[in-house]
This record gives sequence, structure tokens and C-alpha cells, in this order.
Amino acid sequence: MLLKQFPRPGDTGRWRGPTLQFYRLFPPQTRLDVTLGEVIRLAGYDLTRTPDALTVVPYWQALRLPPANYNVYLHLARPDGRDFIAQADGIPAYNRLTRTWYDPAETLIGTTFTVPLPPAAAGEYRLLLGLYDVVTGARLLTATGADFVELARVTLD
Repeated sequence: MLLKQFPRPGDTGRWRGPTLQFYRLFPPQTRLDVTLGEVIRLAGYDLTRTPDALTVVPYWQALRLPPANYNVYLHLARPDGRDFIAQADGIPAYNRLTRTWYDPAETLIGTTFTVPLPPAAAGEYRLLLGLYDVVTGARLLTATGADFVELARVTLD
């Protein structure tokens, strides 16, 4: 999976030296193509489950320079609504605020998020991911008008 290339495709005027390409040997476990707020693309994610937690690593691409800084939220929600029993929040990519995402040709491997699984919470749940403006709290919408992406259905015993 190509993460970044120097020089950017079509931008050879300022670059000296050979083309450099940075790869990740494995693609995301689950590939997606979901745009949030017409500015950030969720390209995929890795999901692992342990007896007491879900761990998610998202893969991001900025389609253009984001107008604000955004945080990620992950909610473990009931299948029939938005009430959630566990959550994780934070910056989308390690030490990279979204306002520094300026290269649409770059794929960022996101921050690792851990959502704890509460004991005695048997049933089916949805794992939801979204982005929100850190100043206003406004959530970015998908093309369908949802303010989240459903990553997985999880059954707790």
C-alpha cells in the first residue's frame, strides 16, 4: 500500500534526486471509501478484538486542506439507536492535527484507539466512527447525511 511519494505526482519542478516512495506492506484489514465532510476520506481500518476491548486503527486521506482540526470518536452503540456503552476519542493521526494534512496523495495510518468492553453488557452493538470539530463540536457528515460510519457489528456474551 503506497503511503506517500516524493515528489508528489506531477510536481517534479522543486524536487532534486530520485523518486522516493513509502509503502506499508499490508493493506488495511477492511478497505473503505467514505468521505466525511467532503474533506477527509476514511480509506480503511484494522480491527482487533480481545476479551475486554476493541482496537481500531483507521487510515485517512485528506482530499484537500481541512478547514478545521478534527477529533475522532468511536462509540459502541446499541443497534437501534445512538445510546452507547463505551467510547474512545482523540486525534486522528499520531501528532498530526488535521490542519497539517495538506497532501491528498498521502495516506496516514491513524492513531490506535481502544474501546473498552464493559462487563455484563451482553447483546449486539454497532461500532461507530466519526469526526468532529474540536472547537465547535460539529460532526462531519457522510454523503448520505450520517454523522458516523458503522465499522462493525459486535456481539458481547
